[in-house]
Amino acid sequence: MRRDLIDQNRKRIYGMLGAVAGIFLLYGGVLGGAHLMAENNEKKAAELLSQITYTEDHVEEDITKLEEFRHGHYLSDDTTGKIYKALAELSYMTGDDMIYNKYVATALFYLEGSQDKDSVVYLTNNYMGRLYANGCYTAAEDLLENLASNYEISDFPLDIQAAYYLSRADLAQMVGNDGDEFLREAQAAILLVPDSKEKNLNQAKLDLLTARHEMVNDRWKEAQDILLNYSLEDSFGYEKDQVYVVCNFKIPYEELMTKLLLNEHEVAQAEKYMLDYISLCDQYQFRAMELNLLKYVNRHPDMKKLERAGSYDELERDVLQRNLNEITSEYAQILLTDMNNTKENLRLGQERDLRKQRGIFCGVIVLNVLLVSGLAALIIVDVLNRDGLTKLSNRKKYEALRLECDRKKIPYGFLILDVDDFKKVNDTLGHDQGDVVLSGIADIILQYVGRGIYGFRYGGEEMCVMFLNVPEKRVAEIAEEIRSKIEQQQFVDQMKITVSGGLCMSEHGESVFVQADRKLYEAKRSGKNRVII
Repeated sequence: MRRDLIDQNRKRIYGMLGAVAGIFLLYGGVLGGAHLMAENNEKKAAELLSQITYTEDHVEEDITKLEEFRHGHYLSDDTTGKIYKALAELSYMTGDDMIYNKYVATALFYLEGSQDKDSVVYLTNNYMGRLYANGCYTAAEDLLENLASNYEISDFPLDIQAAYYLSRADLAQMVGNDGDEFLREAQAAILLVPDSKEKNLNQAKLDLLTARHEMVNDRWKEAQDILLNYSLEDSFGYEKDQVYVVCNFKIPYEELMTKLLLNEHEVAQAEKYMLDYISLCDQYQFRAMELNLLKYVNRHPDMKKLERAGSYDELERDVLQRNLNEITSEYAQILLTDMNNTKENLRLGQERDLRKQRGIFCGVIVLNVLLVSGLAALIIVDVLNRDGLTKLSNRKKYEALRLECDRKKIPYGFLILDVDDFKKVNDTLGHDQGDVVLSGIADIILQYVGRGIYGFRYGGEEMCVMFLNVPEKRVAEIAEEIRSKIEQQQFVDQMKITVSGGLCMSEHGESVFVQADRKLYEAKRSGKNRVII
């Protein structure tokens, strides 16, 4: 009988399994679509980065483009790091240390875990330059030492190695160690800068450091010979107002030209270079560098002869007051702490996102497993609790529901029906026709099943109905409707089928089934084809 019921539910089972398969296919399609979208985003990011000019005229516009793209697209860590690297370079030009700090910290966070070690060194060099430009020499030196301890510098391309040693040489000059250490670092850079007829930015920076070294040692002619090889028109393959050129060449070149022209008593020309230098230092917020040159020119005898000399003294005091040079070490600590906090917040946020992604993925897998298991369990339970012939629930299901109602004290109505003279049907027409009768009666009962009404085949030709939370008056009406429909239905030829029933409402004390069964017996004795309430 149960095999017959399984056969009857075969389409239903296949439909449920097909739905589960559809869910898996849909999930796979979503993943595939997400992968294609990610690839497309990577291409768009590369295209956008190639369009960034790093020029002063487009800084704000480029920052806005990158920010909007970053927040509107899902990107890999490597590409995210490259976008924040570009944002860091652009923000370098704005002079806002805290914004620059955020971008550098974010870029390093994403790039330190990638294969793009060159960008890590590049960013660290630039950040170090930012620190010593603000007089944070100890912090800058610590940053370079940390870089050397985490990476093997000799593994990087020659231009990256050269930039690293040039930064060390630059720092050595800034802290006043313009002797052996500077020469040692500069010599290391010289060996790495390629010998070429075309000027490049690393070579220019090395020459400017050397010219500064010659000036410190009072070799002005040698310094002049070096500077004569360059002019402000030099761009080294970049646009001349790009951040690389401005910060690594234009600003130090104007500083050295100011000093050289003062030494040659060309005060008017020196003043032009100095004013441009101060303007750029103000723009980039290079606190210490601006103050150092002002101190130099205000103490030069030729500058003191100018009518405007007093204004430069006042500017120096103003810069000193604004920058509070005495607390530059504290300022460096603020920047470094802010950078570390940014990295830590990013790390924690990434861990949270990873946990969410894992949770969602596991949840989908578990949900699908539970769905498959649940559907299978429902099908199995349904098969085990349903009568194979009539499709009504079986006696086991009835007993479980009755016990649950009794335990929770849920009131219910109970109707028991018995086919009148059913033995005559089987004896006269055969058991096959008897099954037709039972199935037909069950179909009428099933019309009412749902919304608190349950139908059962109790055994043989006995069927029962339970009414949960159905008003007593409506229970009586339904019982009579079922009896009437059965009487009017022609289930088999040449024989009228009727049922007798007993109906009662649950009460504490005597069993509801016993009460209904007694009323059923009374209905049989009083003429059949009736329901006794």
